[in-house]
Amino acid sequence: LIYKGSKNFPYNGTLAAVANRSFADGLMGLTSEDHTLYSVETVGEQGFLQLLPVYMDHIFFPGLTDNDFFTEVHHIDPKGKNAGVVYSEMAGRESSSNDLTWTEMLKHIHSEGSGYRFNTGGTMSELRKLEMQEIRNYHAKNYVPHNATVVVVGKFSDNVQSILSVLQKQVEPNLVKKQYSTQGWKRPLFDSPSFSRPSFKEHAPYPIKFPSDQDESGEVLFVFKGPSYNSFLEKYVSILYFNLCKALYTLSLLNT
Repeated sequence: LIYKGSKNFPYNGTLAAVANRSFADGLMGLTSEDHTLYSVETVGEQGFLQLLPVYMDHIFFPGLTDNDFFTEVHHIDPKGKNAGVVYSEMAGRESSSNDLTWTEMLKHIHSEGSGYRFNTGGTMSELRKLEMQEIRNYHAKNYVPHNATVVVVGKFSDNVQSILSVLQKQVEPNLVKKQYSTQGWKRPLFDSPSFSRPSFKEHAPYPIKFPSDQDESGEVLFVFKGPSYNSFLEKYVSILYFNLCKALYTLSLLNT
């Protein structure tokens, strides 16, 4: 929805047009369990500096109109059927073995109240009940400067001076006018049940049924709890161990 227009650039397609003029390699939005990422790559610093304030305006001040919601998220078509870009995408994957297995796994390893228990794409049943005002309220609460990080990777002729200049002159004034308040602010994950790491209640297999036109298809998912997010050495070792186990198990399956 943020790509459909913003406060200072209210027309759909403006962001894409500026991205094309900046020789950008596409605009990408990705929602994970604990963050939403908006990224772009450009050829050269001039194009990036031209695109940055326009992109930031769309992220912090999107239009979020009802028409955009009906098109991109969910609506009822003239034939009385559920439709919408996001809804159609989830309809195509919600009953797949991969999604069913992953969703069931999240419920077993994360405690009640944790944001990690949910499929970030949403479910069709919840999308049918979703309203545009809920999205506006969520954006107003979470899309704030003190809950955002800007990461820039690349070589600039003047180091970071040009980036800071664009942020201070073209982006920051609009954020200051908004007068965001940090009073009572709690970080969505660190100050919530999502940050707890309870132990597994039991170690047992969980069979999951899924629709398939082949009786020989199936999927196996092994899950184990890794180290804390700030235990960097243990994280690297666990990733190496996981990849080795994955390679060995795949080889054993191929040999049987």
